[in-house]
This record gives sequence, C-alpha cells and structure tokens, in this order.
Amino acid sequence: MKNIRLIIAAVVLVIVAIIVFSRKHPASDATHTTASAPALSPEEAHVQAHLDSLRDAMRLEMQETLNKAGGAHGEDEYSVDGLVLLQKTLKVDRAEHGREIVGMVVNRRNKALSYAQISFNLYDEAGAQVGSAAARVDHLDAGGQWNFKALAREDNWKSFKVAELTGF
Repeated sequence: MKNIRLIIAAVVLVIVAIIVFSRKHPASDATHTTASAPALSPEEAHVQAHLDSLRDAMRLEMQETLNKAGGAHGEDEYSVDGLVLLQKTLKVDRAEHGREIVGMVVNRRNKALSYAQISFNLYDEAGAQVGSAAARVDHLDAGGQWNFKALAREDNWKSFKVAELTGF
C-alpha cells in the first residue's frame, strides 16, 4: 500500500512539474539550447525539491524490497531502513583485550543520524551463543560511511552474525 501511495504521489508531482514548467517555458522557447540550465523559479525549485525527495524515498524503498527478496546486493549488503552493512568489509582482527569485528556501515538515508549501532552475537563451535560485541557512533551524516570496530572480549567464539543494526 505504501508503494502505491509513493507511485501516485510521484505521478502527481511529475504532472504538476510539467504543468508549471510548460506555463513558464512555452514550447517556442525550447528550440534553442544553452550550455547551462536556466535558473529555477522558487515555485519550480520547490517542485524539484519534492521530486528529488520522492525519488530518493522510492529508490530507498526499492532497494529495501530487493534486499528482502535477496535481489541486488542481497548477499553483499545487510540493510535496515537505509542503514547498510557492507558485508564484504567484515573481518576479524586481534585486539589488545580480545578480538574485534571490523567493517563498514553506510547511511543511505536522506538525513543524518544522531546515533547508529551495530551488534553481533558470538557463537562457539557447537553453535551456542557465548557472547556479543557491539559498536556505536554519534552523528553519522546522510551518505556517510562509518568504519566500526566491535570489541569481543570473549575469546572462545568461532563465528558471529549480525544481531542488530539500528540508527535514529
């Protein structure tokens, strides 16, 4: 239902943009070309901003749908509401007091986050959970990348998996 509303809103905004643009720029003016785009009126800029915002929201929702369906980047990325763990960056390093799970998270949301966190469950050879590791960051910019290090003080774990990826 949310997808249908976004599509309807996009169509309406495109129609409004076409109507506004055609009133301001008659077809006879469109026959010449220039090296730079003409400046937008405040009304056109407002419509363009709405179109850009809607496009970004639709792209984010489509990516989320693909991720849930195992589509594009389904195995390369772990995505939760536009906060994305790039799984190919995951590795385990030795640390002074245990081991660290390191990797990169990207904020693909249209706004900065005050806080982001990733946590992992740690498992022994038999598959029993023996601990957890977490990392957090404050103030992650929109489009920003975060190189995290989640310290695992336990040393008896053989595998891990993402328990939670969150941000607000």
